Amino acid sequence: MTLLRTRMSRNNPIKTSFIRSLITLAIFSFPALASEHLSAVASEWPPYALTKTKPYSGIDMDLTHIIGQRLGQKIELKRCSFKRCLAETEVGSVDIISGIARNKEREQYLTYTDTPYSHVEVAFLVRKGEASLVQNYEDLYKFKVGTVVKSEYFEPFNSDPKINRYQVSEEAILLHMLANKRIDVIIGTNPNIDYQTLKLGYSDKFETVEYNTGVSVPIYYAISKKSPHTSKIGQIDQIIKELIADGQMERIHSKYK
Repeated sequence: MTLLRTRMSRNNPIKTSFIRSLITLAIFSFPALASEHLSAVASEWPPYALTKTKPYSGIDMDLTHIIGQRLGQKIELKRCSFKRCLAETEVGSVDIISGIARNKEREQYLTYTDTPYSHVEVAFLVRKGEASLVQNYEDLYKFKVGTVVKSEYFEPFNSDPKINRYQVSEEAILLHMLANKRIDVIIGTNPNIDYQTLKLGYSDKFETVEYNTGVSVPIYYAISKKSPHTSKIGQIDQIIKELIADGQMERIHSKYK
């Protein structure tokens, strides 16, 4: 067989050259085609991301679908914990993340849109009848406060070493712990925490504390700085601006109220 292949190569130089060209084209073309797909991560964060079962839904899922359509590219979604999603974008194994607040640490590895697509309000929850336990910020020092790991709330809370934190992967876990008296106070954001309280059947069991943070946190789309698609951040920002201007953004949000 070796002799036969050698003779064929010698007798058919044009054919051999053509085959080599096809192989080279295949090697270099298929990765290029694959890279045209964008990837995005999503963690369970109702009503923005409902990822417990497929097909995924929520505000972010609807927006990501529209963004993909307008970019003319398929966006493949991957579910992960919020902490894991951040890690994936940091190393560049995925391109896009949504539902993300800005901070200096994240800005080291993410490029954000200029325009936020939504805002969330920071709130502390306790069991019904215990709202007066937290009347001011300093009252938080008396309790174990449930938080979602790697979440950005507000300063000084984010960096306050005197806060006794209990960290979990998602807000639903905090609600169960609060209901079962395993924790005293939890911090969350609205509309998220109200949405989950209703869905989990806890509407009559919790209330917000008397202390009002008055904090509204803008949330964004961002692309990993290690993604080959960082140049698309301007296009995504423009799509978000258009959706806000024509009222479609508000309609998407209203769909999940």
